[in-house]
Amino acid sequence: MLFQLAFRNLRRNIRRSLITALAVSVGVMVLILSNTLRAGQYDDMIHASVSQLAGHVVIQHPDYEAEQENELVVMNRESLVSALQSQFPTATVTARTKMGGILASSSAPSVVGITAVAPQSEADVSDMDGKLVAGTWVQDDKRSIVIGQNMAKTLQVDIGDKLVFTTSVEGEMNSHLYRLTGIFRTGAEEVDAFVAYASLLSSDEILGQPNTANQIAVHLERADQTDAAKVQVQKVVDRQQRTETVYAWPEVLPDVIAMINVDQVSNEMISISLMFIVAMGVLNTMLMNVLERRKEFGVLMAIGLKRFDLVKMVIMEASLLGLFGGLVGMVLGVLVSYPLVVNGLDLTQMMGEGMTINGAVSSTIMYGRYDWRWIVAYILLSILCSVLSSLYPAWKIQSMTPVDAMRA
Repeated sequence: MLFQLAFRNLRRNIRRSLITALAVSVGVMVLILSNTLRAGQYDDMIHASVSQLAGHVVIQHPDYEAEQENELVVMNRESLVSALQSQFPTATVTARTKMGGILASSSAPSVVGITAVAPQSEADVSDMDGKLVAGTWVQDDKRSIVIGQNMAKTLQVDIGDKLVFTTSVEGEMNSHLYRLTGIFRTGAEEVDAFVAYASLLSSDEILGQPNTANQIAVHLERADQTDAAKVQVQKVVDRQQRTETVYAWPEVLPDVIAMINVDQVSNEMISISLMFIVAMGVLNTMLMNVLERRKEFGVLMAIGLKRFDLVKMVIMEASLLGLFGGLVGMVLGVLVSYPLVVNGLDLTQMMGEGMTINGAVSSTIMYGRYDWRWIVAYILLSILCSVLSSLYPAWKIQSMTPVDAMRA
């Protein structure tokens, strides 16, 4: 009976009820649109960072994460890579060594950060080989090097030219001759100007530590497999009686996690502010309903309806407004977000072809992703805000007496 009364009361002033429900719908729609874009952006940020800078599970020297020194390496990399590939046949196992120094041509020098990789496995997990504008990807020999387009302009070199890399190894300067085999362009200025890729065979020779790497990484099919995979990787490391440390990707990419957390907090504050505005609209509607129907409430109490039942009826009206507005907002939010999910938001004119996030290059075409857990949460939030907005009007009813209410 209370539900029927609540529903009829909303229908009595259909225009006011629809306007209030529309306010709730617009609020939920904006929240879903914002969350869909953020979810896709976070996925792209994590994917770029994991594929280019680490892996889902990473093995490193215990001190490498803190000191980042070239000499802190994982020994016998080929044996470990082979064991991990056997343990995870559907995953891709990569090895990387980072070297910083000076890369010089016959025309000019440039500061460079070289990532020495296993060419084939690196191409499987990273899309850098797809960004080539000239030449070919890194060859599996100790002379091949691929550099960014901006660096190529600084050095005034082209495919086939010789380059000399100089770095410090245990306090002594060491030089190595490369031959340029490829030039890439990411669209991120700093990456194209200072980053290069070479083969692990060259880092073995430069550092004087053959068959080593700073990092061995396991790239899984899905990120949610990380925790289980970390346990299996630790078992492989223990079986080989190694002393290296095993990390999950959030442990080696803390800046990415911190950036996402900060962004989430700021967006949650905006969401709370938006829903507060919506709640004020619902409060206005429910308060007007109560004040206009005081005489009616007095009659109902006079014929035996308890005050608490009236309170439940008002809260039920607010719940219906929140539920209806939330469901309509969900439909609108999904429809409005659909182009972002399918086609993405193209920001290349504003931000260029790529942007650097914590050293990884991410696309400036941002695709959205529906996060259904949050979508359901927003519907529940709209109902909660509506119910909370009805508490003050309900309290006004609680303080009425039948005689005073009928006199109104």
